Amino acid sequence: MFPAAVLIVDDDPQWAATLADALAQRGWQAICASEQEALELLDQLPWAAVLLDCHMPGPGGLELLRWLREHRPQVPVAMMSSHWELGHEQEAQRLGAALIWEKGPQGFSALLTWLEQHTSLPPALPAPSGEWSVPLLPDSHSLA
Repeated sequence: MFPAAVLIVDDDPQWAATLADALAQRGWQAICASEQEALELLDQLPWAAVLLDCHMPGPGGLELLRWLREHRPQVPVAMMSSHWELGHEQEAQRLGAALIWEKGPQGFSALLTWLEQHTSLPPALPAPSGEWSVPLLPDSHSLA
């Protein structure tokens, strides 16, 4: 059987892959998907958690969060964004996001703690050499 994994839904494939690599370094399986791919994957596999970008083309992260709360209410969801717009954070909380996370290094330890406390995932392994060893992205997408 497929072990429970973290589904990362983001329209930035580089960011999603970097985050997935960082989670893999800590012993967790993560799969990246676009919003459309996520709808298909959510019906096929068990998920320990969903990390969902708030701002994506199309219906967007808040609409996918609404769908998740209706169809997969047992799956914990963390909403993430590199820039929170007025009202979106409150709307995500109202819709049932268990964690609001700003993309970047500052909140990564909080994300790890949340995953350990709110999912069936085993405790995270320590980071190699205390830091990420994956190539990092510039600007707000860097998790150095």
